[in-house]
Amino acid sequence: MPSNVCAVKFCKRQTRSKSCYRFPAASSALRHAWIQVCLRPSDWAPNENARMCRNHFRKEDILPSGVLRKGSTPFLPSSLKIRVMRRENKLANKELFLENADGWIQN
Repeated sequence: MPSNVCAVKFCKRQTRSKSCYRFPAASSALRHAWIQVCLRPSDWAPNENARMCRNHFRKEDILPSGVLRKGSTPFLPSSLKIRVMRRENKLANKELFLENADGWIQN
């Protein structure tokens, strides 16, 4: 069975195709909600191969057969939120140094 990588940024989960779900139809409010969970740049749009793994849905959103209930909205698990916050803080705290004639100065 082929594997897919989840479209949510920082979610590195690779799952079997039955555990991944295609994005809803274009130009729907539901599709927009899915894109917001992906934490991608505002101009990012999922292509036809983009999938979201089952970890971004509540258990009650997934039927026993593995099919996603119609109208299900994804979410970010708290463990992923923490990872995202750590990553953003790391980038924000990174100091940039420029070299000038007198040596190194902090920018």
